[in-house]
Amino acid sequence: MAKLWIGQGLSTLYLLVFLFFRGSGGAFVPSTKPESHQPPKVVTQFEQDDNQIINLSSYSLTMSEKQVLKKGLTFVPTMRFDPFTWIKDLNLFTRKLRWRNFFHKNDLQKCQQLGISAEDLSNFEILTELSEEGSRVAGEGPFSDLKPTSSRMPPSCDFGSIDVFQKLVTEEINNIIPSLDSTHPNLTYSERKSLNDLRNNTSLVIKPSDKGGNTVIMDHENYTKMCMSILSDVSSYEILKGDPTADYTAELSRMLTRAFESKLISKSEFGFLLPRFPMVSTFYALPKIHKGYSPLKGRPIVSGVDALSQNSSIYLDRLLRPFVTALPSYIRDTSDLLTKLEGVVVEPDTIIAPLMWRRCIVVFDTGMDLGQLNITSVAGVFIVDVIIYFS
Repeated sequence: MAKLWIGQGLSTLYLLVFLFFRGSGGAFVPSTKPESHQPPKVVTQFEQDDNQIINLSSYSLTMSEKQVLKKGLTFVPTMRFDPFTWIKDLNLFTRKLRWRNFFHKNDLQKCQQLGISAEDLSNFEILTELSEEGSRVAGEGPFSDLKPTSSRMPPSCDFGSIDVFQKLVTEEINNIIPSLDSTHPNLTYSERKSLNDLRNNTSLVIKPSDKGGNTVIMDHENYTKMCMSILSDVSSYEILKGDPTADYTAELSRMLTRAFESKLISKSEFGFLLPRFPMVSTFYALPKIHKGYSPLKGRPIVSGVDALSQNSSIYLDRLLRPFVTALPSYIRDTSDLLTKLEGVVVEPDTIIAPLMWRRCIVVFDTGMDLGQLNITSVAGVFIVDVIIYFS
């Protein structure tokens, strides 16, 4: 029987939990070896605003530019009224209404043919899928509801009320005179000009900080150096001779074809998991200002939006989520953590320390002395070896 040693469970490869160490006689004692790393040098000559705007660049911000940056990087300026955009969104909305109405009518017809109520239809479909599961052929369910985005329009049928709604709203949109638009701008003229100046200044890079919610302004050259210092780690990154997207796409297609032929995925899932025009992932870095400013360190981020692996990640998340959320160590978010910590009494001599999983060791000797567990402390974080043993 396999046993897992380390608290109540382990849900991810990167685990952050809180261990409560007693001030005296604790089972886990941090290593007393001197730390080899040197604390980062902090540059004190930089411009920092009271509202968490940190200017590390050689450019001096004007008062108007500071006012714009204080609004935050998620601030959206008021846009002028655009009839085309409104009509486009209206057509997309009514398309969804037509599809919903179309499927609803099909469900009603199916209920009439089977002689059951609409509430019992979903239960009937589940029972049907379970009875046919053993005899299904390749590409037939039950599977997930994931499928590629469709651009089809609903079949022609009676959409009288939806058509009238779309016509009336379109007329109302066309009757709006742009010059009489009552939308009030949320930026002054000087603030909008400053926003355009910052956007067109190619010598600056503006990013949110890794922690703390700060807005950091950097020279483009220093930002590039920060990113290159990350990418220069040959143990983690490799320089490619070309774009491997086509090769990876062909390999993914072969894997999905085998899965489809083995009845593991459906035809719609095959189309969902194999994007037609995958994009190359984008690399960028967020400045770790809490680690110091000289040299400035960054947290690497790889944006996989519309990349080859995006839909595969969505599919795996859909399959694994029920199992992950059932683990006793699962924490959904900060609010969930606070709820679980309610009623926990922390005595005055308790030390609270974060724990990070460094590596996993599999052993078959149940008599192993757990005192051999390697525990080190780096910057206040206890890094341990996880022991998995079998008996």
